[in-house]
This record gives sequence, structure tokens and C-alpha cells, in this order.
Amino acid sequence: MGREGMRRMVSQSRGNVLVVDDVALNLDVAEAILSEAGYTVTRAANGAQAIAAAKMRARDAILLDIQMPDLDGWTVCRILKADPQTQPVPIIFMTAAYGDDTDVIRGFEMGGADYVTKPVHPRILTSRVGIAVRAYRAQLEERKVAEQRAEALRALQAAQAQALEARKLSGLATMARGLAHELNNPLAAALADVEFLRSCHGSEQEQDEALDAVLESLRRVARIVDRMRRLGADIETDAAGSLDEIVRAAVLPAIDSLAVKRIRLDYELSSSPPVRGVARMAPVVTELITNASRALNEGGRITVRTFLDGDSAVVTVDDDGHGMDDAVRDKCFEPFFTVKKDWRAIGLGLPMCHTIVTGLGGTIFMDSAPGLGTRVTIKLPLDKSDADPTGD
Repeated sequence: MGREGMRRMVSQSRGNVLVVDDVALNLDVAEAILSEAGYTVTRAANGAQAIAAAKMRARDAILLDIQMPDLDGWTVCRILKADPQTQPVPIIFMTAAYGDDTDVIRGFEMGGADYVTKPVHPRILTSRVGIAVRAYRAQLEERKVAEQRAEALRALQAAQAQALEARKLSGLATMARGLAHELNNPLAAALADVEFLRSCHGSEQEQDEALDAVLESLRRVARIVDRMRRLGADIETDAAGSLDEIVRAAVLPAIDSLAVKRIRLDYELSSSPPVRGVARMAPVVTELITNASRALNEGGRITVRTFLDGDSAVVTVDDDGHGMDDAVRDKCFEPFFTVKKDWRAIGLGLPMCHTIVTGLGGTIFMDSAPGLGTRVTIKLPLDKSDADPTGD
């Protein structure tokens, strides 16, 4: 038979079975029966050969005689079951027909899959080997599928984590654009006043007023820069801070940019005790404002509030846009879910908010209905690390 014929025989084999017996006639009989049934058979004449053969090549089943010199079947089974490489392979014990059930019970207790009696009956042998091989291969396939699913899940989680991080940066970029707009106004005013002073065309009173205006504009810039500097220093830390300060830093840069779209952004901020890691809320608030503005198209109102509710600091973002039905609302925090027609919308904004809020130990809830607008409510636990344990 040529090499191609050998390959076809191997590929069409019903399974690879290792037959172990110290009696050559028993090996001949078992090999003939199993080969006729379509199995690839490997012979081992003693326990040492059996262990070496089992480790040398993957087997689908092992037909193992019990009574052998040197290493008996019990010892071989114990060694194979202790090795992770051979432990899952089903072992079918061969026991004498005239014996009692003691060997059978012991075989099952040691991890045996089945048993046959000698002299073996061809149909019983092929049936029991077939059951063991099919069960073992099904187990291997299930394990392979489970590993593939686990790997796919790990890859998906890694991709989602990267995408969510990118979405955080996108939120910060939106805030940065608003910040640039907010900084540009006082700087433009300051530059105009300086140019006026440089020309010295005005009266002394007008020059003093221009100088005061320059100083006020620069103080405003300094306040904005200081606010953003502190925000940037805390954005990826667990530093505790006031929720209203972070929300204000996110809201103010968006007011003018939304006004261009005839969207009014109002805010009512109440001071609160510190919230740990609160600076991470900046891109969350920015994302919620951006998301609300998309629901308004041209014109409308967004209101952002902060307040205390028991042991929680709360921030709400309301809009009077078109709202969402139950089906959309129930999926809004799922990664990659979006109803937006824009190809750039990948459905990670609200999942990013959910990830950050829950990472801070808080909750985020969406209340919306078609035609009635949307309210997003976030509750964050107050930081009690500095609380006085005596209660004084």
C-alpha cells in the first residue's frame, strides 16, 4: 500500500486504541477485532510499554489487562491517571470471566471507564470501545469549543476595554475643544484691550478701564487653567473631591458651543462632601451632555444638577429631546449598541459612562420615554475615609 493509502486509512480511523496484555494471543485477538471495526491499534506487552506508548502519542482509549507481571493493570492505571497528559483518556479494563465483581468495582474506583471480560466477545468489545471513544472525543470537542469561546471572550473584552479607553479620550477631547473656546473669549478681549492701551488714543480713565478689563480677563483665564490643571492631576487617581467642581469643569466649556445650535445648557450645582475618584466623572458628564445634545437636534434644553441624597452624591442630566422607547433604553449601556445613523457612532459612549460609574462604586440609571425626553441619574458613594470614628 502506498503512502497516500496509508494517509487515507489513518484519516478514516474510528479512533486510536492502545491494547495492553502480556499474552500475545490476547493481543492478536483484540487487535484483529478492533482493526476490523476500523480502529487504529497499538500493542503493548507489559505495563512499562503501555505507559511509554500512552505518553508517546495521543490515544482515544486504552484496553488494559489487569493481571500482568511486574506492573499490573492497577499500577498502570494509577500512573496514567496521575499524569495530566493521559488522565482524561478512558481506560477499559479486561478481567477474567470467572472472577467476581471485586475487580470491576476496584476498576471503577480507580477511574476506569468500563470493563470487558476475557475471552472477549467481538461485538461487546467494539461496542464498549466505541462508546468510550465517542464520549472521549465529544469531551475533547467540548473542551476545545470552551477554550475557543474563552479566548474569543478575552479578545472581545480586550477590544472593548481599548475602545472604552478611546471613548474616554474622545470625551476629554470634546471637553478640551470647549475649553479652548472658553479660553479664547477672555484672551481675545484681553488682546483687544492691550492693543487699545498700546495705541494710547483714549483718555486716562478709558486706559484705566481697559487695564482693569485686561486684568479681569487674565484672571478668568487663570481660574480656568487652574481648574483644568487640578482636574487633569486627579483624572486617573483615586483622589477625593467635590462632585460639583468636576461637573462645573465639564459643563462650562460646553455652554457656548451648544448655544450655537440653539441648545440651552443650564446647571444647578450644590456642594457635597468628597467623593473618591470623582475626577473620573469629567468625561462621563461631557459624554452625557453630548449624548443629550444629539437627541435635541437644533434647539432645546439640557439641565445638569448635583445634590445630596443620603450617603450619596447625585448628578442628573435632563434633556427635553425625543426620548427612547423601552427596547432602546434597555440596551443603551450595552457595548456597540447604537441607533444613530452616523457611521462614526460605534455605541461606546454610554457603556463608557457605565464602566466608570460602576468602577467608582456608583449606579447609573436611564429614565426615558418617547416624546418626554430623558433623565440620566448617577449616584456615587461619599468618601468616608476622613470621617471621625467617634462621631464628634
